[in-house]
Amino acid sequence: MPAYRVNEPQVVHQTVDDETVIVDLGTGSYYSLRGSAQVIWSALERGLDGPGVLQEVGGRFDGKADEIAAAVQAFVTTLADDRLIVPLENPSSATPDGSHGGDRTAFETPVLERFDDLQDLILLDPVHEVSEEQGWPHARSPDQS
Repeated sequence: MPAYRVNEPQVVHQTVDDETVIVDLGTGSYYSLRGSAQVIWSALERGLDGPGVLQEVGGRFDGKADEIAAAVQAFVTTLADDRLIVPLENPSSATPDGSHGGDRTAFETPVLERFDDLQDLILLDPVHEVSEEQGWPHARSPDQS
């Protein structure tokens, strides 16, 4: 598994307490991360490659290594298929975060919940991209998608 980066500026995200919300400004879909997904997202965001992500997850959760590896790979594939992450062209030398304090919990399968109920609103108001000519809000023209 290669290293990835968040597909910015099309994808924006915010983590508050135990919830990460991701918004794809190109499709208008938004996502919520559950289970071990937030740890995996954070590791990917820092530019960790496959072994680094697995080390990060393995350091945080108890579980069978092969089951964790399969779940992480499936989750990363889903993120890449939805174009929330893209391969990192120049991988960094990022290392796993050992700051979890040794508090390990049982591994929970990462879950990416997708919501499309606000697509029209998100596409109409792409996080306040303001045009000098058109003002705000304005719908994106088809060639801006």
